[in-house]
Amino acid sequence: QGGTFYSVIVASTANDGSYSWSIPPGTAITDRYKISIESTVDPSNFDLSDEDFTISSPDIMVTSPNGGEMWQAGQTHIITWNDDLVEQVKIELYRNGSLYFPITSSTPSDGSHPWLIPYSFEGGSAYKIKISSTQFTTKFDYSDSNFTITPNEITITSPINGTNWHAGSIHQITWDANFNDNVSINLLKGGSLFRILSSSTGGNSFNWVIPFDEIGGSDYQIRVGSIINSAVNDTSDFFTITANQINITSPNGGEVWYTDSTHQITWTHNITGNVKIELMKNDNFNSLITSSTPSTGAFDWNIPSTVQPGIDYQIKITAINSNNVFDISDTNFTIINLPIITSPNGGENWQLGSNHAITWIDNLSGNIEIDLWKGGVFYAVIDASDPSDGVFNWSIPDSLEPDIDYRIKITSRQDSNSYDFSDNDFTLSRGQIFVTRPNGGDYWLLGSNEDITWNDNIPGQVSIELLKSEAFYYLIDPATNSDGLRGWSIPDTLQPDTDYKIRITSIDDSTIIDISDSTFTLDFPQIQITEPNGGENWRIGTTYSITWTDFITENVKIELQKADTSYYEISSSTASDGLFNWKVPIEIPEGSDYKIMIRSINNSNIIDFSDNNFTILTVPSNYELAQNFPNPFNLTTVIRYGVPEDGPVSLDVFDVTGQKILTLVNKQQARGFYEVHFYTGDLPSGIYLYRLVSGKFIELKKMILTK
Repeated sequence: QGGTFYSVIVASTANDGSYSWSIPPGTAITDRYKISIESTVDPSNFDLSDEDFTISSPDIMVTSPNGGEMWQAGQTHIITWNDDLVEQVKIELYRNGSLYFPITSSTPSDGSHPWLIPYSFEGGSAYKIKISSTQFTTKFDYSDSNFTITPNEITITSPINGTNWHAGSIHQITWDANFNDNVSINLLKGGSLFRILSSSTGGNSFNWVIPFDEIGGSDYQIRVGSIINSAVNDTSDFFTITANQINITSPNGGEVWYTDSTHQITWTHNITGNVKIELMKNDNFNSLITSSTPSTGAFDWNIPSTVQPGIDYQIKITAINSNNVFDISDTNFTIINLPIITSPNGGENWQLGSNHAITWIDNLSGNIEIDLWKGGVFYAVIDASDPSDGVFNWSIPDSLEPDIDYRIKITSRQDSNSYDFSDNDFTLSRGQIFVTRPNGGDYWLLGSNEDITWNDNIPGQVSIELLKSEAFYYLIDPATNSDGLRGWSIPDTLQPDTDYKIRITSIDDSTIIDISDSTFTLDFPQIQITEPNGGENWRIGTTYSITWTDFITENVKIELQKADTSYYEISSSTASDGLFNWKVPIEIPEGSDYKIMIRSINNSNIIDFSDNNFTILTVPSNYELAQNFPNPFNLTTVIRYGVPEDGPVSLDVFDVTGQKILTLVNKQQARGFYEVHFYTGDLPSGIYLYRLVSGKFIELKKMILTK
């Protein structure tokens, strides 16, 4: 440039006489350029342009879209260019080399122009932009290469072919679109508009609540379309809507149903939610059976006695969600009156010779007949004609056969088809009492409270007596209700013995009686010492367990007796739980005439002593080494030993090979009893020996150590 190096165009290229140079943007504009070409082997071999040439900027140069871009219809894109114009420019869209659309006839030449591509543009890849001066037709530029305009598209993804949606349910209509504007959603049926579901909605889905009473059909379609350009739309494949249906199956015509009885209304359906059930008579509403019940397909209807007999009844069932979804019995059914027996209706036990009320419900006119059936067969007429007033007082003949398979039948005298039986068998029996407690082997304590129980089938009251050796001994209650239970506070003045029974007798009929099957026992509460109970050797300073059994709940007092005389109070009051741990005090003198006494703190008559004497020792009579019992859950064990005289003593532990492990004791000791607490935590499980060594005695003991 002006005789001065400016830039390298190419550092090395083939020496073929030509080079295609794309002048970089930003190259300085001037008329003083020359080209220099020189050999890369011999720099002295070169040539320079004879004269200067000029580099200048173009009048207009399109920069975007300049080839390869993909711009979508319906969206705004920025057209950009470079120029050295001062006048305005015109922008046009070309397709396949021909003018397709005038974008703007005049806009400032500022290098950019926003363009909202019309929704209606066809898609294609043969588009270019032309920008030209509004004053000089020779000043213009095209996009270097074609760019693409993508059209707006909608594709429905749900429902698809074969979809079956149920009326009253919620389903999601979905679609794919390459634009963000709102769409309209329409329901088609048979190819024609059936209903507008949404006039404007965004996103890519729509939750459609299908009307509960929608008409069923397999010719439904969904159409989704742009609200800006109606030509941009998609229509789904055909899909099915299943209508909600109710079909009454019973009563559906010809049935005969009875008042005061329960009948099941049944229907098939494909609905959710509740239904209303109505009784229709002569094609008109008669009464409401239920205002709302789950649509399970069955409803138990107890037909009121107020429903008038008739042959022109129908049932109507309607969905609560829509009055348009219903069904009515295909043809009429009949309702007639029946008596309904309420007592005896099964399970009763009526006594021969007693009076009981036979009861029933009906809306019959005229009289009824009451019969007694046995084992499913007619047995006797109770009353051949009685007013149908719902009750009949029956004096049960004691000549009837006692049994458990009786029923009552009540029949209208005007209509023999109008009758009812007891639902289940009842019993006619002679009066009975069965003592259930005490019934043999029971052990009851004098002064305690117990329940006398029995079963019976008699009315009125009973007397309760205590027998001893099968003879009357004591009157418990002269008259109490025969309800099967009588609490008894047993007097402590009664004689303790094992030959008692209970006798229960009907006050109204002394032949109705029962006695305990076997004898039971009445006894004073007792304490029985089990340890020490004679012969034990207990040492001072050592803890021992005093144990006993008893039948009392109060606390007890424990004393040490010596020579059958109270000597030492061990506990003034402790729970009567059968166990008391006592460490023998060191001040207790040695002796072999000791016993333990345990006594109730509430009743001094409840008492026990050790059966025989036990011994308390202060010093051993010989060298003694007790067997220990290591606790596997404790890291220590206690070894006890006794020394009868003063002298040196050692206590050693060996393993099974005879190797001494350690010495527990090695010292001069006075005569007496001793304990050594042996830590076993560091020893492995196994068998060990330990021995007591003195000047006169050696004794070996085995110890099995577990962890």
